[in-house]
Amino acid sequence: LEGQGNPCLSLLDFFNSQGLVVLLLFFVCFVLTYSEDIPYYGIKASIWLVPFLIIQGFIFYQIIFGFSFEPLILQFGRLEGYFNIVILFMITLSGSNSGKRMKIYMTERVKKEKVI
Repeated sequence: LEGQGNPCLSLLDFFNSQGLVVLLLFFVCFVLTYSEDIPYYGIKASIWLVPFLIIQGFIFYQIIFGFSFEPLILQFGRLEGYFNIVILFMITLSGSNSGKRMKIYMTERVKKEKVI
């Protein structure tokens, strides 16, 4: 029953086995957006992390296991591959949005302290 046929179980398996990676990606997107003067540039840069991560995964697979079309088939030929892409975008956008909101909150707080 390890997620075969049920997308919800597949999603739960993803978060159970990749929890630290999810937190790392969230934190990287958060910092990338928070460090920008204009938060939307950070969001744009964070979104570009997703294709980079997918391509990097293909390259590492080729280095470790040799040349094969299997990763392409698994990523773009099956529903789980598209779930993977959607999940990566959701993590990236949530981290970026959190960084943007924190940046806005901190700038408003600094403005209030200067007024007082």
